[in-house]
Amino acid sequence: MRSSTLVMRSLLFYRRTHISVIIGAAVGTAILVGALAVGDSVRHSLKQLAAWRLGRTRLALVSGDRFFRADLADEVAASLGADAAPLLQLRAAAAKTDAAARANHVQVLGIDERFPEIAAAEPSAVETFNNQVGISSNLAARLGLASGDEFILRIEKPGFLPRDAPFSADTDSSVPLRLRVDRVVPDADFGRFSLRANQVAPETVFVPLAYLSEKLGLSGRANVILLAGSGNNTPSVAAAEAAVAGNWHLDDAGLTLRRIESDGVLELVSRRVFLEKAVADAGLAAGPSARGILSYFVNGIRFGKAATPYSVVSAPGEPLVPPGMADDEIIINDWLARDLGAGPGDSVELAYYVLGARGLDEKTSTFTVRAIIPIAGPAADRDLMPDLPGLTDAGSCRDWRPGVPIDLDRIRTTDEDYWNTYRGTPKAFVTLGAAKRMWANRFGSLTAVRYTGSHAIAGDVTAEILKHLEPASVGLVFRDVRSEGIRAASQSVDFAQLFLGLSFFLIAGALLLTGLLFVFTTRQRREEIGTLLAVGFSPARVRRLLLAEGAVLAILAGVAGTILGTGYNQAVLYALGTLWRGAVGTSALNPHIEARTLAVGALCGTGMAIAAMWLALRSQAAMSASQLQQASAASDASPAKGTPRMS
Repeated sequence: MRSSTLVMRSLLFYRRTHISVIIGAAVGTAILVGALAVGDSVRHSLKQLAAWRLGRTRLALVSGDRFFRADLADEVAASLGADAAPLLQLRAAAAKTDAAARANHVQVLGIDERFPEIAAAEPSAVETFNNQVGISSNLAARLGLASGDEFILRIEKPGFLPRDAPFSADTDSSVPLRLRVDRVVPDADFGRFSLRANQVAPETVFVPLAYLSEKLGLSGRANVILLAGSGNNTPSVAAAEAAVAGNWHLDDAGLTLRRIESDGVLELVSRRVFLEKAVADAGLAAGPSARGILSYFVNGIRFGKAATPYSVVSAPGEPLVPPGMADDEIIINDWLARDLGAGPGDSVELAYYVLGARGLDEKTSTFTVRAIIPIAGPAADRDLMPDLPGLTDAGSCRDWRPGVPIDLDRIRTTDEDYWNTYRGTPKAFVTLGAAKRMWANRFGSLTAVRYTGSHAIAGDVTAEILKHLEPASVGLVFRDVRSEGIRAASQSVDFAQLFLGLSFFLIAGALLLTGLLFVFTTRQRREEIGTLLAVGFSPARVRRLLLAEGAVLAILAGVAGTILGTGYNQAVLYALGTLWRGAVGTSALNPHIEARTLAVGALCGTGMAIAAMWLALRSQAAMSASQLQQASAASDASPAKGTPRMS
């Protein structure tokens, strides 16, 4: 009975000190709960952003600068029983018509009615910009655009040949379009669409696929396929790639099998000029009569002081190049022989550009003239020249733009006459070994494969090429973008641990304050503790009594700290979305706290407060009853300023 009276008296008398203890413990719990809640909120927000980015997209095929048939998307979807959408994905710069604002890194998406079907499981407002021009909300904010405003979109002109490849077209690299904004697309309506697994929202312009492909000369083409499961059917990467392999054409790989009517042969060529290794291997394996060809545009052919500029040299194999011809020998046509004044046994030098580590480097090679042949029969085959952008379609030599440096002043009237009469007919022929030594590069070592005789049947050759060629080898590869997005969201920086680390000293300080305040409370109650010991209470029982009292305070602090922790979470999220936005790359962070997080934070905060109180009690309860009463008497005789005095 007396112990209960002492406890009640202590609680009433030292209520202000107890409130201070509760505040100290509550602060520690609030910081702990808030730091853990930040982790929940960031993870939840990143997963929500991934859903906004991808909609229902599960898999995506992104081929970059390779443009396949848009119909391939429907064929793959039919094979899988899934929903699919073809896209044109390009880069551009956008600006207001008055040039007052500009965005340099804009994602351009050519879409049709299939795109919004991928956006969400239910019909979305995104459907309203079908066959219209839409812009993402962040791009609208940057440029200050609204529905009905006009802007200029300058799109990087796509080409079938990589920009850094030899003979990449030396033409205007952009296509300007003047467009009107029909709709500003918010994030939740697929305006944040992106296949990149990060939190930075791209600035996007949505353009009707048919319109965009027509303006860029890519009618019926796409370079992205989005796949979404239909119902419970979720396609796998392996199944999707098998569907591509079962439906694709040579055209989807940028390949053409054409008939050379003059010779009655079939020729496999690529829109990328060079046949990649996988394509060349498949082409050579497609028939016993297959032979590889490598032709190249050289800067000049020199003999002594005489020089012929800018010519095509080819390695066509038989019958032009006999089997016994050495790699240091060359056959020239009679036009070149007259122009140079060269004959059999003379040494001629070829100058040409090759792709080096820092771009194009000019190299030279010397050959001995083996023979001179007339421009007739196989030697008059202008189809040996590959389709070089800016060269093959040029009306005259003065219109050449082959993608390599040329000096038009070197071109003579005789060169113009040759071009007008023979076009790109090669002027010289070397062995395939010599050609590869000079001109093979990372884009390929052949420019064509030809098939002759009874094996030159288009259907059979096509089937054999596709049999030996994997879609993945030419960039037609599906990715599980859904899993990538979830993995990126779950494996991002653990903000719970980060803020726990940053808040360590705050939590430690709060717990230290709790312990000190509890010690202060205990010191002021030495007489009570001494009396309890004097009447027969054991030190352990006194400690339990005081610790039970402290536990009540800690529990109250835990409840208060948990409530305060939600506010701390809100404050940190606001800072992450504004002042510290670079840490997460987005301002779209929403509060989300799991019940488990609140429970763990509250229990840990309460437990640490009780532990701090227990450590503080160890030294106080270890004193004897007489020592405690003497210490209390001394304290009463000389009270510290501001210390409560017992009545």
